[in-house]
Amino acid sequence: MSDLNLLSYCYGNAPLKDGWETFQALTMTRKILAKRSATNSGGISDLSGATEDALLSDIMSFVPGSVAAHKDEENDEEKWYNAVRPVATLFVNLGLDDSALALAASDDTVLKEVHEVLAAVQTAVYQYEGAINKFLLDDKGGTLISCFGLAPNAHEDDAARAALAGLNICERLLDLGYRASVGITFGDVFCGVVGSRGRREYSILGDPVNLAARCMW
Repeated sequence: MSDLNLLSYCYGNAPLKDGWETFQALTMTRKILAKRSATNSGGISDLSGATEDALLSDIMSFVPGSVAAHKDEENDEEKWYNAVRPVATLFVNLGLDDSALALAASDDTVLKEVHEVLAAVQTAVYQYEGAINKFLLDDKGGTLISCFGLAPNAHEDDAARAALAGLNICERLLDLGYRASVGITFGDVFCGVVGSRGRREYSILGDPVNLAARCMW
């Protein structure tokens, strides 16, 4: 069975909306592959090991690191997802206005510029072992939320790492011609799954998160 047919078989026509849904799809794929291999009923079990590994590798690129760290667990319990932990929260207004983001849907040049901005921010965050939480588009323009202190990459100096990442982001975006606005806080926040079983995501909640959004300037 081709990769396309496998994805259609596992996920249907519904798009994967976020990292959590992708993780659920990955888990289901692994179970289907294991079941088919055990029963030797053909179909999906005909996939080579290399094809299966490549497919799972592609899917994992959409899954947050805090979720991916538990992808090999045998049970389906979600106790490990939810915790209150000290986290440095970094909000970044990327300097992209809503008109530029709207043009990106039809203008390849603008789309490339948006990708360059996002790649620059990702590079700065990952340099200090932070995690990208989400990208938002609202009346403030494009906003990116990242966290420092989530498992499995938690450090004693996560607050300093977030500050250094914020400075790095400002420098990188200034080189690209954009003025970033940054808000950073540190404190105990809820980290875990929010939403129903039909639609949910791995996120962070708490007063420090709300304050970081208000500190952008």
